[in-house]
Amino acid sequence: MAVPGFEAFLLPVLRAYGDGGDLPTVEARARVATVMGLDEADLAERLPSSLQLRATNRINWAQICLQRAALLERLRRGVCKISHRGRELPQTSPTTLTNEVDWPRVGMQHR
Repeated sequence: MAVPGFEAFLLPVLRAYGDGGDLPTVEARARVATVMGLDEADLAERLPSSLQLRATNRINWAQICLQRAALLERLRRGVCKISHRGRELPQTSPTTLTNEVDWPRVGMQHR
């Protein structure tokens, strides 16, 4: 399986934080990798332009976008938790989340 684009990571990342507690990013990455069925080869895949792992990069970008949409709160470096707004979204049972062009004004759309 190839590592999907970062939008595919938005909902799994949000759900990784769903219990409402403080969660280190490293633990969130492990939860997301398990939920998405990423194997060792997927997790070892690197971006062509850098030494960064592709899955890590995608999860990090998903976290940043979720923070900008006020669905996740960054508590300190490497630790986030789901926001009140973020807890409400999964209750609507979206199957995907998408990134709009202008995050600060448009935010997230769910389908």
